[in-house]
Amino acid sequence: MKVSIVSVGTEVVLGDQVDANAAWISQRLREIGVEVQYHLAIGDDHQALCAGLRWVVERSDAVIVGGGLGPTPDDLTREAVAEVVGELLETREELEEAILQVFAQRGLRMPSSNLQQARIPRGAKPFLPLGTAPGFQVEVDDTVIYVLPGVPWEYQGMYERDVVPDLLTRVGGGASVTRTIHVSGMGEATVAELVAPIVQDHTSDDDVAVSYLATGQEIQVRVTARAADPTAARERTEPVLAAIRERLGRVVVGVDQESIEEVIGGLLKDADQSVAFAESATAGGVTARMARIPGASGTLKGGIAVYSTETKTRCLGVPEELIEEHSPVSEEVTRELALRVREHFGADWGVAVTGVAGPGTQGGKPVGTVVWAVAAPDGEVTVEAGEFPGDRHAIQERLGSAALELLRRSLENAAG
Repeated sequence: MKVSIVSVGTEVVLGDQVDANAAWISQRLREIGVEVQYHLAIGDDHQALCAGLRWVVERSDAVIVGGGLGPTPDDLTREAVAEVVGELLETREELEEAILQVFAQRGLRMPSSNLQQARIPRGAKPFLPLGTAPGFQVEVDDTVIYVLPGVPWEYQGMYERDVVPDLLTRVGGGASVTRTIHVSGMGEATVAELVAPIVQDHTSDDDVAVSYLATGQEIQVRVTARAADPTAARERTEPVLAAIRERLGRVVVGVDQESIEEVIGGLLKDADQSVAFAESATAGGVTARMARIPGASGTLKGGIAVYSTETKTRCLGVPEELIEEHSPVSEEVTRELALRVREHFGADWGVAVTGVAGPGTQGGKPVGTVVWAVAAPDGEVTVEAGEFPGDRHAIQERLGSAALELLRRSLENAAG
């Protein structure tokens, strides 16, 4: 079954809002054995919506439309879908009542414009609202169209409640499972080269595939398997995962939801130790990544953004003469920051990063020059440096990941 995703909204087309709904639902559809054919983003224009919907309907067994179901004049999805399927809009009393109840439960006065959200194409199957926007399902020729609100939690909830049960009756069985191996400290090309023999040995049939995804934080090796059900599909991934993990060794951080931050948090917890961060180029980004882990308060002492030279001296006591002699972005200053932040927060481990993220040079050093350091409980400091390509955001992401990777290796070495 071929399904296409349509995201409605000028903000998506212009790039003002990232289309997270399309990525999320594509992953969910794959899990139930559905092939995603197209992703299409269309602005808030009636003619463009109708043209885009007609194009994708002709090429798909099912279309999932998200967005454009609000009460404002630029919410045009209802009208466009009605025109494409050749039906008039009609007010559905059950939807009108559901919208009224939402506002009553919240103790809010409902603007009269919200009632237009109860209008759906004649003959369509209504989806009761989770927020204030109902959805609906309608068919044209041999294609089913599911229309959902664009608000992510409403979109996801309505998909799970209303779309999945209907899709499963049409798919005819089968499931797809994707497992993710997280790799840190090795480039994508090297990873692919090492994994290539395993791919040849284990993916001779079309039901198992290996792909690669490079992010600013890591390399992901993704193993996808298809089978009659999710359990069988997962079992098909196991020998491939085991072979890849053995081949890549210590650069494998974890599998599936196990991120480098979670691995570090687990190592710190097992050792009953803590960490603190001094960040210049990343300005708190690395600390924030560690803070997202549930239970981070037990291992994360704190972090400080020492962005300016003055802050490095005033807040952490790095000697001015050291900075003047070696420059803010140097192994000597970064080493001192790691030691000082460890002492300042009373942590077992101290991590520091400095760098030139751009747009201009700093102290004669080019954009991309970065240094990171880890101070161990015994006071020993490991410093690494490099030059990272990319724009400001990419350099910051890579620097943060490099620092966390050094911390992970240091923790594992200390644990034996």
